[in-house]
Amino acid sequence: MDTEFSRYEIKKSHIKIDGEETKAITLNCVGSVEEELNTKTVSKSCEGVVKKQRTRGDGTGTLTVSLHIPYNLYKDIYGMVGTGLIEGVNAYGKNSLHKVFTYTAIVKDEDGNELLVAYPCCVVTSGPKSSIENGAEEISEGELEISIMPDEYDNCKYEIFVSKLPEDKSITKEKWLTEFTPSMVQVPIA
Repeated sequence: MDTEFSRYEIKKSHIKIDGEETKAITLNCVGSVEEELNTKTVSKSCEGVVKKQRTRGDGTGTLTVSLHIPYNLYKDIYGMVGTGLIEGVNAYGKNSLHKVFTYTAIVKDEDGNELLVAYPCCVVTSGPKSSIENGAEEISEGELEISIMPDEYDNCKYEIFVSKLPEDKSITKEKWLTEFTPSMVQVPIA
């Protein structure tokens, strides 16, 4: 593979809610993903002049995902509750605790090379919002504003080219997308 990789399209996105035994939910209609990872800069000054400066990741960031989201997942990530309500009614309000989840996807370049990405500790930071236009010829995508937090290893993002997956099949493309955990990519301590 060439050393150049231009992020061209996103495919096979998944969300898996932390602490739940359910399978990762496939997101078939993702329009775009915008990522911004945060940094911290430390500088050393001498006589008022910066002599040394170092910047490093701080393990946090944001994702903005435009998509059509399955309703059950929508209810889940926003912590919509039906407790005390008649069957079939869900509510969003003070009792709605947004759930933590893992977001995974395949990113392709213009030549079809595939890069697997995983954000293991995510939470939606905005409330539900929608735009409805009568007579519209295109149904608008929803937008999730997601905060990315550090995991137990102080990382907020992982990625690997599909061509670099382990030969022993301990991690497959499907396992990465549906079962990703930060511990699965750590070198075992002897």
